Amino acid sequence: DTLTITAVNGDPDNLDQAISTSEGGTITVSADGSFDYTPPTDWTGDDSFDITISDGITSITVAIVIRVTS
Repeated sequence: DTLTITAVNGDPDNLDQAISTSEGGTITVSADGSFDYTPPTDWTGDDSFDITISDGITSITVAIVIRVTS
């Protein structure tokens, strides 16, 4: 499955900006909603960031965990 980001902090105009993660990694969001993850230099372990999924009526916030192994 594909994860596409449609808004950052609830605002679709905030795409094309970087998001920090719990361990200092960076999520860079492109205008098309795709994203790239960059871990901190020389770091391994689990990193995470929260996303909110909404259908316009109900929403839920979940943590996305990325495991960096090398």
